Amino acid sequence: MKKITIIFLVLSFNVLSFAQTTNIPDPNFEQALIDLGIDTNGLNGNILNSDAAGVTYVNVDSKSIGDLTGIEAFTSLLSLYCSSNNLTSFDASVVPTLTNLVVWNNNLVSLNVNSNLDLYTLSCDENNLTSLDVSNLTGLYRLYCGSNSISTLDLSGNPDLLTLDCYGMNNLTTLDFTNNPNLYELYASNNQLTALDLSNMSDFRRLSCGNNNLSSLNVKNGNNTNVTYFNIQNNPNLTCVEVDDVAYSDTNWGIDSQAVFSTNCTASLQNFNLLDVSIYPNPTSGHISITSSDNIIIDSIVIYNIFGKKVMHSNVKNNAIDVSLLNSGVYYVNIYADNSKTVKKLIIE
Repeated sequence: MKKITIIFLVLSFNVLSFAQTTNIPDPNFEQALIDLGIDTNGLNGNILNSDAAGVTYVNVDSKSIGDLTGIEAFTSLLSLYCSSNNLTSFDASVVPTLTNLVVWNNNLVSLNVNSNLDLYTLSCDENNLTSLDVSNLTGLYRLYCGSNSISTLDLSGNPDLLTLDCYGMNNLTTLDFTNNPNLYELYASNNQLTALDLSNMSDFRRLSCGNNNLSSLNVKNGNNTNVTYFNIQNNPNLTCVEVDDVAYSDTNWGIDSQAVFSTNCTASLQNFNLLDVSIYPNPTSGHISITSSDNIIIDSIVIYNIFGKKVMHSNVKNNAIDVSLLNSGVYYVNIYADNSKTVKKLIIE
């Protein structure tokens, strides 16, 4: 009987010991935790649950980690930084307490975050993701998912979203912000977007959506004068951008030479290129005159260089403009009159 009791106690001790640790099969991950002073029982393939339980912040960036198994022992973890590793998949649902997850620059093809209901920052840039489901993250404030291969992104379940960065090497054709009235900044350059409507965002501040296929862009939200960054260059199909105030946008924002700012793009597009005007002399090295067969009075002109940079904006007196300060080269002159616009090529010698 005594022998049986001893065996029982030994077995109970072994089970208890096992229950107090969590396996960490990736030695690089465990070594990183040891280096942080978190794992105290050495490089042995596991971590004491007591070591992990109270930790709220872990940064294991650039440690050649391929497997985060064992992170489930961190039952109080709020912030996890594991960028620039070799991860191919990560199920963040094993750490439901996460509020901040940064996993950019890995090889992720699978990322599960939809059970992390308290997550407010997710950064998964520069991976190999083809899809990303954030539909349950109602408290998400910031989403960084650029340089992946994502073709669709449903943001209807993220009403508090402030920042969306989905730049570069994604395949997004549409983004619907109907349920994101608090959006503060959008970085969506180098996608395949055809239309953007930001008209319901009264606090919007920063926009980058160059190098897309936009044919429609509405930023008329009553807040244009508070926008601090605006880049919509290289959208060759975009001919009109709806804004709060045309004069303000012409003065402060750049635009492709074929496009115009308007408070009503429907009307402006109907009048686009209806002006029958000509520029002479062309080429020139000094002044140019703008003439019209209908004796139209020209309101203003905006001149862009071949790179789409605005180099001159001027009201027109007697249909004459001094361009002597412009360097030699090819330019595009946007001519405005009677709520209409046309574009003419100008050569400066």
